[in-house]
Amino acid sequence: MSILEPDTIDPQRSGGLWDYIVLMVFEPLLNYDPHTLRPVPAAALDLPALASDGLRYTFTLREGLSYSDGTRVLAKDFVYGWSRLCDPVVASTRSALVSVIVGCDSWRQLDPIKTDAAKLNVAKSRLLTEGIVARSDRVLEFNLTRRAPYFLSILAMWLGAPVRESDVSRGGETWTDPATYVGNGPYVLSEWRHGDRLVFKANPRFRTQPRVKNRVMRTYSVGTRADISAYRNGQTDVLPIDLRPDIDEVERDPALKRELVAPVSNCTDFLRFNVTRPPLDDSSVRLALAKSFDRDSFVRDIYIGAPALSMIPPGFPGHDPVDDSQAFDPHDAKRLFASLRHPASADVPIEFVVANQAALPIANWFREQWRANLGLDVTTRVVDLPTMRELQMRPETNPHVRYLEWCASNADQNGYLSRVAESSSGGPIAQGGYASAAFDGLVHRADVEMDAPARDALYIEASQLLSRDAPAAFVAYRAFRYLEKPWVHITHSPLDSWPGMFDLLSTYVTKHN
Repeated sequence: MSILEPDTIDPQRSGGLWDYIVLMVFEPLLNYDPHTLRPVPAAALDLPALASDGLRYTFTLREGLSYSDGTRVLAKDFVYGWSRLCDPVVASTRSALVSVIVGCDSWRQLDPIKTDAAKLNVAKSRLLTEGIVARSDRVLEFNLTRRAPYFLSILAMWLGAPVRESDVSRGGETWTDPATYVGNGPYVLSEWRHGDRLVFKANPRFRTQPRVKNRVMRTYSVGTRADISAYRNGQTDVLPIDLRPDIDEVERDPALKRELVAPVSNCTDFLRFNVTRPPLDDSSVRLALAKSFDRDSFVRDIYIGAPALSMIPPGFPGHDPVDDSQAFDPHDAKRLFASLRHPASADVPIEFVVANQAALPIANWFREQWRANLGLDVTTRVVDLPTMRELQMRPETNPHVRYLEWCASNADQNGYLSRVAESSSGGPIAQGGYASAAFDGLVHRADVEMDAPARDALYIEASQLLSRDAPAAFVAYRAFRYLEKPWVHITHSPLDSWPGMFDLLSTYVTKHN
C-alpha cells in the first residue's frame, strides 16, 4: 500500500488519512459497523449505560485487554487519551467535538502560555473529577453538559485512543516513533522509515488475529505522482490515485481501469456564498446560481465523484435522496433571477475567488456554466493564502463565492449540519454569514433529541431548509480513487479515509504474485 507521509499519527492531533494508522495500532471504546455506520462495541464490553437524564455515559471495558507489550489496558488510559483532546497544550484541532464533556470547554479555551498555572490546574482537575472519570480499572464514565445523542458517534472515533501517559512523557515530541507508539489494537508499528515506509505486524496479544499478518505502507510526498509501475509489478496492492495525469493513465489502460475503485466518501464539495454581500444576500440569486450548473457534466469532466444536491453524502444517516431543490434547471434558475426582491442587485458584480492557481479551472468552469445557463457574468480571481485569510476577516471583503470541501469525522447528522451551518458553529457555511433562526432551531432541537426517529425527522427538515436557503450550492460527493489488486478483499465503508479502516480484521489476500 502507499500513503502520503504522515505529518503526525498522534491520535489526539491527527486527522484525514492518518486515522487509519491510529486504528491499526489502537482500539477505541467503540468502532463503526462498516455497513450501517452505527457505533458498536470495540474495547468496551458493550454500548454504554446511559443515565435517565441522558447526561452520563458509563462504559465497562472487556476483560483481559492488554497493550502489545503485555501491560493491562485500564480505564485511566482511556481517561488520559480523551482528556488530551481538551488539553490546550496539545491544541487538538478536533477539541470542539468533545466540548460537551463537563469541564472540557473551559480548559481547552485557556491560553497555556498566558494563563496562570493554578487556573490551568483547576480547569484540568474539573475535567478529570467531573467530566471523564475512571470509577475502577474497568469502568469509566463521561458526564455531559447537555444531552447529545451524537456523542456516541464521536466515541467511535480514533480520537479517544487509549494513549498511555507514560509513553507520551517518555517519548516527548517523538513519542509516535515505534518504541513508544504502543497500542492495544490489531497491529504493532514495528518500523517507520520517514520518507519511505511504515511497517506493521499483527499484535499477538490482540484478542482476534487479523488475517493479513504484515502490512507495509510506502509513503510519498504531496504532489508526487503515484508509482503505477510498482502497482503493475505487484509490489503494491493498493495505490491511491489523486493527480490528473495518474487518472488519465489509468483510464487509458483497460487492465488498470478494471481495478480502479472509487467509492463515494464522507466529503461534500460545495460553493460557499457570502450571504451578507449583495446580490448574494438574496436567496433567489443564490438558488438561481445553485440550479444553473450541470453537476453531471462536472463529475464527468472535472471531478471524480457523484453529483450532490444536499449536504450529507449517500450511505450516511440523514442523506436525503429526494431533496431536489438545487437540481439543474436553467429555466427555473432564470425565473428565480427574474423574481428578485431588488432587481437592480442583479447588476452587482459577483466574484469567485480561489486560493491557488490549480483551482482556477474549477472557478472558470462555473463562470462558463452561469454565463451559458443564466446569462450572468461572474469574474474569477486567484489570490495567495495570506490574502485569502485577510479577505475572510471582514464580511464586506469575504469573497462572494468560494469552492470548499467538508469531510465530517463522525457518522452523524450533527457533523454535517450543526457543525457546518449553525450560526455560532464557526463552520464553513456559517463563515459565509449564514444565520437562520429556523435552521438553528431545528438543529438545536435535533442535537438534544433522544428519540431517534424524531431526531432524524428534524435533521431532514433542517437539511432541506439549507438546500432551499442556498447559503451553499452543493456540487459533488468526493470519491476516493485508488487501485486495488483483485486478490485483495476489503470491506469498504463510506466513512473510510483509507480502504477497510473500520473492518481491519476482515481484510484478506487470496493470491499474491
